[in-house]
Amino acid sequence: MTLPSMAAGPPRVTTTRQMWSNLLALGATLLALLGGLLLRESVRADLVLYEDPAAGIEVMRPAEWLVDTQGDYVFRLQDPVVRPFQTTLQVTVITIGPDATGRNVLDTLTLRRSSLFAGYQVLSVTDPVATPNGPAAEMQYAFVAANANPFLASLPVTVRGVDIVYRKGDQAIIASYHAEAEQFEKQYFRFEQFLSSLRF
Repeated sequence: MTLPSMAAGPPRVTTTRQMWSNLLALGATLLALLGGLLLRESVRADLVLYEDPAAGIEVMRPAEWLVDTQGDYVFRLQDPVVRPFQTTLQVTVITIGPDATGRNVLDTLTLRRSSLFAGYQVLSVTDPVATPNGPAAEMQYAFVAANANPFLASLPVTVRGVDIVYRKGDQAIIASYHAEAEQFEKQYFRFEQFLSSLRF
């Protein structure tokens, strides 16, 4: 005994109207995603003026970045979004002798950091280098950063950094940029914005 075969129905045909509806829905979704990304980037690109009258320094900074003035620097700005290492912009002012050069300042920084940062290594030194504020000395370097908070255990991170040293009378003004190695080039435009607006 054979069972009667079930006849297959006619193939489902997508109408022109359904096709356009699907395309419009897809296009609207893509536009919404793109709009959200552009809005997020425009907010992140907003710059506001930061001033430190005591040090006589002003700069345009990313509006949403955190400001810290509690260390041995004039101020430090950190991106609260990037993890595990927060991209950092910093200005430090130190007193120097009348004959000190930018290279002397960089050598002093290297000696100090070699004992503070694991795996500290100088990658390049350029003196002089052209900057928006005139000639300066530049040093690029790398080190390994571990999370100082034991409750947020994570693997150590390789960090790349740049120092730009300007001389102003008996002071050296050091503009620094630190970022996780994988983020360094991507976030470098932040440092270029920072340097182009830095006034002292």
